[in-house]
Amino acid sequence: MDTIDFTCRNSKQKSKARELLFISQNGMCFYCGIKCSQSKTADTVDERNRWFVLDHKIAVAKGGNSLFSNLIGSCYLCNQNKRDKDFDFNNKLFL
Repeated sequence: MDTIDFTCRNSKQKSKARELLFISQNGMCFYCGIKCSQSKTADTVDERNRWFVLDHKIAVAKGGNSLFSNLIGSCYLCNQNKRDKDFDFNNKLFL
């Protein structure tokens, strides 16, 4: 089976990547496991924190790229907390 990999630079490519990841992750944040929302509207901070956003496994600031294989879906809050920190994928811990 071939691996899907493509560069996600423009909004159309990012939207497609977000949609594919949302489906493959069942709408769950990779880091904390909460159910996320695809909607980008929020009346409260809690609703905003549940937005499903793209995150780089290896941060761009640390040499990561914008290929689909380097992306995961996370809630907005985890994405903001991770920033450019490394992530231990075996133990699910920010380093």
